[in-house]
Amino acid sequence: MFLPSAALRALSPASAEQRIATPRPPLKWAGGKRWQLPHLVQHWAREKQRRLVEPFCGGLAVTLGLMPERALLNDVNSH
Repeated sequence: MFLPSAALRALSPASAEQRIATPRPPLKWAGGKRWQLPHLVQHWAREKQRRLVEPFCGGLAVTLGLMPERALLNDVNSH
């Protein structure tokens, strides 16, 4: 799934603190990565100009938390 940057910006909260506190994945997902956001936000701050590639996006917690301008998302689930 590819989300254009305009769509991601429309969802974007105002600050980094809100990015961690506000977004909730639209789906409950076993093995969710939301708990890793405080650590990932620190690293993403240096890499904002790059594209986020998430091969196992699941409930989208990382993508919604980081709000990248460019993202390539994928997940395969037979359920």
